[in-house]
Amino acid sequence: MGNELTSRVTRGTMGELLAQVYLLAHGVQAAPPIRDSGNDLIACKHGQFRALQVKTRKKPSFSRRGFPDIYNGVVLVVLKEDDENFGKTPPIIYLMRREEFEHAESLGKKGLKAFQICPRRIEALFQ
Repeated sequence: MGNELTSRVTRGTMGELLAQVYLLAHGVQAAPPIRDSGNDLIACKHGQFRALQVKTRKKPSFSRRGFPDIYNGVVLVVLKEDDENFGKTPPIIYLMRREEFEHAESLGKKGLKAFQICPRRIEALFQ
């Protein structure tokens, strides 16, 4: 059928939704823009707005390719399961300011460890 979702599209969409939920759990309102602006989410806290990119992978290994010119931060989602096993292993969510992302030595598990989402990471994004 014409409207089937690929596993890549499904995983990416689930990553964006999980990013919204985790941000909300930390007091951040986030929603996709009405029009495709190149950013995945627009986040708001303390009256400040941030344009965010969300990338979802099965393993904690990310690249810097495919980002728009304008964005303030990234949410990196590690979602290990396929569609049939969703929910068995909790996702790992990382949050980085653009500068941190662009200058990070490693975008693998060890390099990302300090950026796991928490109140301190939220405050860093909105400082």
